[in-house]
Amino acid sequence: MGKILGLTALACLGMAQHAAAVNVLANPTFATDLSGWTVANSAGFGTTTFDGALDANSNPASGSAETVAQFTGAGETGVFLQQCYETPTPGATYSYSGSVFIPGNQPTSGSGIVLVSFFNQPGCSAGFLSSSNQLTSTVGAWTLLTGSVVAPPGTQSIWFTFQTSKTQAGGNFQVNYDNAELDGPSPTTVSVPTLSFHGTLLLAALLCAAAAVYARRRRARRP
Repeated sequence: MGKILGLTALACLGMAQHAAAVNVLANPTFATDLSGWTVANSAGFGTTTFDGALDANSNPASGSAETVAQFTGAGETGVFLQQCYETPTPGATYSYSGSVFIPGNQPTSGSGIVLVSFFNQPGCSAGFLSSSNQLTSTVGAWTLLTGSVVAPPGTQSIWFTFQTSKTQAGGNFQVNYDNAELDGPSPTTVSVPTLSFHGTLLLAALLCAAAAVYARRRRARRP
């Protein structure tokens, strides 16, 4: 009985567990291609291709996504890679990040942007709620952009995008992206309710009382 009470206490206290954060994006490191992503390729806008020679982690077996902005106007920004996550948890904290590389010696300048947007409708196309972004204009080195944001009430989809901004009119501007992350609670993990501090004390007191009663009964049975 004593062993059972001890195991019961451990099991109850072990209920204080939370759903583990997971990266919900498909093909986040562009291992061999751009599968899992919706990409932009159109005249007057730009191109998005797989670059097997440039990887943020210097992994020869992996690569990155190369975007080339070809906007005719100055100060324009475009979405080159995107994913829509449709099983979010409203009120949960989502961490997002991405690695950005801007080659040097380009005829134009600009920045690479990681942006997440929240919508109260499925499909990431209607019902915009809010967004959060990080950007860099650092040239010649990989830059890891990171951010954290709480999904607003009513969130039904999250739009993760890599966006390229070009400062000058005309010309091309290249930016590579890698290591995409959107970390949040796993949709398949059930979060078990946890005991408060006072609830834990109450449980401990009840278990101690039960153990004491059991001990007294055992002594009473002895001849």
